[in-house]
Amino acid sequence: MKRDTRLRVVEIAGLAVSYVALNTQHAPFNDVRVRRAVNAAIDKNAIIRAVFGGNAQVATGPLPPSVWSFDAGTKVPVQDVAEARRLLAAAGVAPGTRVTLWAMPVQRPYNPNARLMAELMKADLAAIGIAADIVTYEWADYITRSRAGEHDMLMLGWVSDNGDPDNFLSPVLTCAAAQTGENRARWCNSRMDALVREAALTADQDRRATLYREAQQVFADEMPWIPIAYPPDILVMRAQVQGYQQNPFGLHAFYGAYVP
Repeated sequence: MKRDTRLRVVEIAGLAVSYVALNTQHAPFNDVRVRRAVNAAIDKNAIIRAVFGGNAQVATGPLPPSVWSFDAGTKVPVQDVAEARRLLAAAGVAPGTRVTLWAMPVQRPYNPNARLMAELMKADLAAIGIAADIVTYEWADYITRSRAGEHDMLMLGWVSDNGDPDNFLSPVLTCAAAQTGENRARWCNSRMDALVREAALTADQDRRATLYREAQQVFADEMPWIPIAYPPDILVMRAQVQGYQQNPFGLHAFYGAYVP
């Protein structure tokens, strides 16, 4: 499309994250060592190339770099099969352990091809002795069943409503969200909750940023997700279109847009 002179491709930093939630109420993912092991096993760069066509960044946590308070100090994960095997052995996970890996039946900006992503992850998990059975349901069932916590591993993502850091944490990573089922990892951490709550009640943005960076460190220590990608917001339009302002929240506002 970029090579087609009839079209114009515009791109801005996205307010979205693609992830795989690990159900912390299901063995073996109730053990943090196992969560760290599967994070180490996945070749995220290969997923970025194959699933996103290279048009995304490898995710390091729940907040994308476009959000203030993003923790730039978090290292980009590198696949380490030997470390993953060591962690599984330390956790007492036997080779051949089976888990379910739920793949979305629909395309989303944060996951354009869930089935392909699942196949790549299945191969990576097999290399460390975990047998992943790929599961999918019609979209409404997928949402309902995952809210009920039927999954072991679940592909999903989040697109922010407003760009505030709280919007990436409160709805999907707090204890209250675990009770409603929106927190698909079903992960409840008192330290995370305290940081998010204090930040929401604090007016000073610098203080809020410090609290959110601490919350991101708690996430990195506990690994309730496999963070996959930070996709950009890409839009294609006819080359003649003028005055269109791209909206980072996935909405289309045509005020001021025109074709001369």
